[in-house]
Amino acid sequence: MTPIAPREFFLTPDNCKGCHGFDTLGIANVDANGQDVNLHDDWETSMMGLSAVDPFWRAKVSHETMVNPAHATELQNLCITCHAPAGHYSAIYKGQQHYVMSDLLNDSLGLSGVSCTACHAIGDSSSLGQLFTGQIPYDTNKVLFGPFISPVAGPMQLYVGMIPTYSPHVSEGKFCSPCHTLLSNTVDLNGIPTGGTFIEQATYHEWLNSTYPSQATVCQSCHMPQIEDAVILANGNVGLPDELHLICISLQVLTRLW
Repeated sequence: MTPIAPREFFLTPDNCKGCHGFDTLGIANVDANGQDVNLHDDWETSMMGLSAVDPFWRAKVSHETMVNPAHATELQNLCITCHAPAGHYSAIYKGQQHYVMSDLLNDSLGLSGVSCTACHAIGDSSSLGQLFTGQIPYDTNKVLFGPFISPVAGPMQLYVGMIPTYSPHVSEGKFCSPCHTLLSNTVDLNGIPTGGTFIEQATYHEWLNSTYPSQATVCQSCHMPQIEDAVILANGNVGLPDELHLICISLQVLTRLW
């Protein structure tokens, strides 16, 4: 683990693994029965963890660019916006006009896909639920938002230079909206832009217009199920309280439900 560098706003997951990965002592990141529930390993083999290296997705992007060579740059940039959000955001922030597959293949941050910080750095913006197609309102103040009230901030600040911060927005359905509604620009049969948009994916809006919001069932209710066990959430910090937490343990469910 190394502190985050100047002009960087995201960390690769290896920086999170030291504390939030498998605890060889079996003290942290285990449930009441001693079963390992560490977040890093669950994320690593999930659709989120594999979003930038998934061979089917890469093949589809390649096919789209071959069919529409005049729009190859736009297509790649659009797809990568959500499949490698941290890499894409960082590149554009630093002045690149586009972030395409050749950029992704040489970027460890991008190759980490929808990584830990790619989600936890999403800010509590009033625009959440209104921005789509990869328009992610990131907070660039080097804070990481989570669902736990009054987190112990010292270790994370010391080791990686980020501030863990409680915010309820990470547990709300609108948190997922920037990537889970996708509007694509339309073109005619000759590849000429028509000025319109096509609703390619509308997962967030399907949820929003369902009966689930009225039942207080959000995206995370199904895709990130929880346990109610006393869990120490970080390895190697004996001073952390052993208290009752709700811990999201199964990003693998993404693979089973999508």
